[in-house]
Amino acid sequence: MMKRLIEPLLPVYQSVLKVPVVILDQQANDFYKSAETNPTYYTETLRNVVDEYTSFQSVAMIESPFSFPIGTKYLIVSLSENDYLLAGPFVTSECDKNFPKLSDQEVESARQRLSSLQKILQQLNSEKKQVMYDILSLAHELTNVEQQSDILDRTWFYERMVSDFSDLDFAGIARPTMEDSFEVTSFFGSENVSLEGYKFSFGQGFLGQASISKNYKVWNQVEHDLRNGYLHPYGLRPKALFCYPLLNDNQCVGLVFGGTTLFHEISLETSFVIRHTFEMIEQNLTIEALNTKLYNVNTRLQVLKEIFSIISNMKDLRQIAYVLIDMTMVLVKSKFSSVFVHQQANLAAPQLYARGISQDLIEQYTQSIKARYVNGTVNPKNMAAQKWQTPWNEFVYEFPLVRNERFIGLLTIHLPDEQTDQQVIDLVASISQVGAVTIDLIGQEQKNAGQDQVANFFTAVEAFKPEHYHHSQKMLIHIQDFASVLDFSYEDITLCKEACMLSAYSESFLLKQQIDPRVVDIIVSYNQLNNGKQPIKKSRSPLGHFLYIVDYFAEHQAFPETKTDIQQELVLRLSTFTFRQTLESDVANAAPVQQKEQLDLGIIKNQFNLSKRELEVLEHVIAGIHNSEIAATLFISEHTVKNHITSIFRKLQVRDRSEAIAKSYRLCLEQ
Repeated sequence: MMKRLIEPLLPVYQSVLKVPVVILDQQANDFYKSAETNPTYYTETLRNVVDEYTSFQSVAMIESPFSFPIGTKYLIVSLSENDYLLAGPFVTSECDKNFPKLSDQEVESARQRLSSLQKILQQLNSEKKQVMYDILSLAHELTNVEQQSDILDRTWFYERMVSDFSDLDFAGIARPTMEDSFEVTSFFGSENVSLEGYKFSFGQGFLGQASISKNYKVWNQVEHDLRNGYLHPYGLRPKALFCYPLLNDNQCVGLVFGGTTLFHEISLETSFVIRHTFEMIEQNLTIEALNTKLYNVNTRLQVLKEIFSIISNMKDLRQIAYVLIDMTMVLVKSKFSSVFVHQQANLAAPQLYARGISQDLIEQYTQSIKARYVNGTVNPKNMAAQKWQTPWNEFVYEFPLVRNERFIGLLTIHLPDEQTDQQVIDLVASISQVGAVTIDLIGQEQKNAGQDQVANFFTAVEAFKPEHYHHSQKMLIHIQDFASVLDFSYEDITLCKEACMLSAYSESFLLKQQIDPRVVDIIVSYNQLNNGKQPIKKSRSPLGHFLYIVDYFAEHQAFPETKTDIQQELVLRLSTFTFRQTLESDVANAAPVQQKEQLDLGIIKNQFNLSKRELEVLEHVIAGIHNSEIAATLFISEHTVKNHITSIFRKLQVRDRSEAIAKSYRLCLEQ
């Protein structure tokens, strides 16, 4: 660095010293010269001298036998540990006219000038060492603080800054507030000045500008700058000022500032140390933040692992709900918590489990949840944690339990306004996801078990009520056809089918066997309509009316006389459907009929290793039945049907339904 600083001055030194001047190192890698000279002279001379002497304390004279060529002389100055300045070659007699001749007086003058240069260089080196000392000293202070971020709010740190730098007489830090502004939280200066509590907004004054630019700034000679006016009411009138915005994840977490009321400028050395010191603090803040984030992630994973290990072995929804409630109340220190479970296989209606609130408040909150989540129009895909005010004016956070874009329930915790830490919100959100998965899996297990139970009870009907059994089989066919016309959901179709299959049993028996209460409600409504009564429970009465109409149609091939608005609407829509079916049947019978070939799909099953369920799905695909109808017929979900079809396409090596049907016909007919 020193040789590059002096290089532009070499021609000046040559004119003053009256001899060429060069700068070079021991290896002659860098060679700066004031005029055209022979590099060999200097490299050989330097090599001879360095081999003999390890250092030069002052300007030295080099002459024979070390100088090159022989008979010449040089003045040498050590610029640094490896760099040297040589003035020469010259002679002091008339022995060689090829080199400049200097008198003894001129040589002494040159020596003095070079001595002055050396003193300047030593001072610069000394100042550089002091700067490095200041940086290392501050770094040492930082390493003695357990949490590096704490140092920024300690007054002694800014007192240390002011005492270490002679051109600073005040320093402090401003922290961001909740009102999109900054407030000075720590400050050290003269006894008559205190900025603690001073607030300023983005862009206001020097400090506000630094908060926007997010860059280190130094302002010199600002005594009369209007931007200083914001500090005058506090008794501070800086002549020079600096501000360093501390960034963490590109967010400004503090503005460190300082300056002087005595001098018009902050020195380059002070500015250098400040910049590098707070660069180190920024790095420490980043490391701290990463460590904290890692710790929080590990803690969250441990909590979730513990919760999942507990509830994964539970089969009772009530127990699962209370585990979620208790865990969140302990972790968050919440005043109350609740879990709302939407209708599952063994629930007649949505259920709210809670701790910390009375039964009256539970009922109020249940109605509030139903109105917003169950009866509302919010798509589960768009549901997210939100702050909500309860009917009794408490603020809570609600975490929807969503699984496969289906609303499963709601986890609620009470949080005071001041305790809205995002880490807490993230942790409870993760717990709610675990709860959603567990509750949904339990519901699916209960649903599958219930379907097996229904199938067994329906088989038993054939033994003690064979006529009822065969009539119910006819009804099942019509349920599937009619429900698709009425746009019933897959869930409603399933409930109606199960009600049809269990209609031979009494209400008390079904409830004792823990049959889905919704199915029992449909059967009760259906039986009441058969006895000429109106259903007492209105929640499932449309499905009860539907089952009554299907029963009548299966026996008489006609629709009953409508006695209610519900029946009238259902019959009207179904009559349109049956009329269209009759018309299509007449047209089909009028055309020549071509008997379809009966396919032996066993050939395909063996050749492509299809499972029993895949073979059943393939039969329905060949028959031209849609996925939703296949799902309803086989008592599986539409998602499962899609998975089976994807597997069939892969095994048959086809791309779509038409290719699968064509390949099935071709293979079967070739046999």
